[in-house]
Amino acid sequence: MESAHLFRIVGVLGAYRVEQAFALSIKRALANGLPTPNLRPSDLLRGGLRGLARDSLGAGLARPRLRAALRDAGARALLRYTVECALDPSQHVTFPAGPGGATRLSGQVGLAPAWAGGACDESCQRWVSACVLARANARGQRVPVVLSGRHPALAERAQVADAAGLVEEGTFVGNLFAARPALGVCGEAPSRSCAGTTAGASCPMRPIACGTLPAESVTVYLQRSTGVARN
Repeated sequence: MESAHLFRIVGVLGAYRVEQAFALSIKRALANGLPTPNLRPSDLLRGGLRGLARDSLGAGLARPRLRAALRDAGARALLRYTVECALDPSQHVTFPAGPGGATRLSGQVGLAPAWAGGACDESCQRWVSACVLARANARGQRVPVVLSGRHPALAERAQVADAAGLVEEGTFVGNLFAARPALGVCGEAPSRSCAGTTAGASCPMRPIACGTLPAESVTVYLQRSTGVARN
């Protein structure tokens, strides 16, 4: 649970309450901070995530290819956000971390809790991917965000849109598990998510039309008064 940023999150009757300058009861408020460059093709994206979805999270993490990919710090960061988006706070997974050691990752959002015990189908993959994309920014800053979407684990759009102090930033879709990962965003300039990337490097997110979005999409809201740019 995030507690060292601009707000603290307190569990209330299965939801969360953001206690800050404004009072708002919502289901999901947390910090982003996954560096956007971590979303570019890597060993984890080229085959690791795809292989991970074929079985339960625990079984997938036992695969040699995943264990090799997770030697990279960027891959571990991507996995942490993936687990946080997929599992709920009561769930966790572990994977080896050095001789005799293990790393434990706990869930937060709960978009695909069934993945703890079985494969992650395409809808599961898209929900988890949209959540991971929604929590990325170019500089890896920890910016407080609220996630909304048509999923029981997310805040309802109407509830968040009317909240004082929140402003909609963009809606994210995609599938990081695909053979050719797709990353899309509508409602914001791609440069917002990709600012600060290495000169000449292509942005991993592409602009998409907002009119026909898939059901598995996640909209991001920021606190208007933070003065902290997402990128």
